[in-house]
Amino acid sequence: MSRGKHKKGIGLIEVIVGASILSLAGVGLLMTYALYVNASLVAPRPIQAAFLEDEGMEVMRLIRDQNWGSISGLSLGTTYYLSFDAGAKKWSTATSGVLINGIFDRIVVVSAVNRSVSKDIVSSGGTLDPDTKKITVSVSWLYKGATTTKQLVGYLTKLF
Repeated sequence: MSRGKHKKGIGLIEVIVGASILSLAGVGLLMTYALYVNASLVAPRPIQAAFLEDEGMEVMRLIRDQNWGSISGLSLGTTYYLSFDAGAKKWSTATSGVLINGIFDRIVVVSAVNRSVSKDIVSSGGTLDPDTKKITVSVSWLYKGATTTKQLVGYLTKLF
């Protein structure tokens, strides 16, 4: 007779264990989904930053093509931001800027270039080349309290 009383309790325990297993599986699926959503939001950032770097270098080429004095007149080692004037349809450099898409900070730094006797670019020594500038475009963004920065370095020469 005591066996019948315990069978009813075992059925209840089976229901509780089954519900717990289903709940854990559901929570696991939700956590996996949250990880995938987070990854899909963060993964494009390095790609976007690479495009912004390339755009920054192209803008500096455009400014150079419009007027070499706009490049050679920039203070060496100073941080500049790129600004587009929609009315004039023209790019320019500025000493202050805003975040691009509310996420990315793009800066441009112009440095002097020295050349050796054989006209090769050297990092130290040599003779100053006033017709060539080193351009460093940096794009940075903040994610979860850490800043990530990508950098593109190129040289612009007075062509015209």
